[in-house]
Amino acid sequence: MKDPAGNAVTATGSTTSDTVTYDGTAPTVVVDVPAGPVNGGFDATFDFSEALAASGADAFTAADIHITGTATAAAPSLTNAANHIYTSRITPTVDGTITVGLALTGVKDPAGNAVTATGSTTLDTLTYHGKNTPTVVVDLNVPPGPVNKPFDATFLNPANLANLENPACV
Repeated sequence: MKDPAGNAVTATGSTTSDTVTYDGTAPTVVVDVPAGPVNGGFDATFDFSEALAASGADAFTAADIHITGTATAAAPSLTNAANHIYTSRITPTVDGTITVGLALTGVKDPAGNAVTATGSTTLDTLTYHGKNTPTVVVDLNVPPGPVNKPFDATFLNPANLANLENPACV
């Protein structure tokens, strides 16, 4: 091979060939929140199957997180714990259920494959009981005057809370 002036083209090292990696696999994601009711802020984890775009319109941001349910929560924060695992601090403000999900619009891996998810892999739900402290009504059936014999006390739990299952601990 020669250039237009007739000089022979020479190559050294790896300049005679090059390699490219093809990535046609879209990343998937699993959303995880704590099991059971919580009474304060909690961390939600977003575990992607591979690294995502580091910046720009294709990057995963807190704006991609959607909080729904009967409870409300302050805007979530987002931390990149590893190149494919993100943690979001979510702080509920009203009692009820909270469902954590993703918009998945525009989030891509470095090769440009959009994140895909099906069914419940983009959602996880928990219950928040933090703002309304449960109450217990105590009804003492005490006879008038000084008492020197056993009497009955009834503990009424209007919320039917499971933490009153052992009356001996009250």
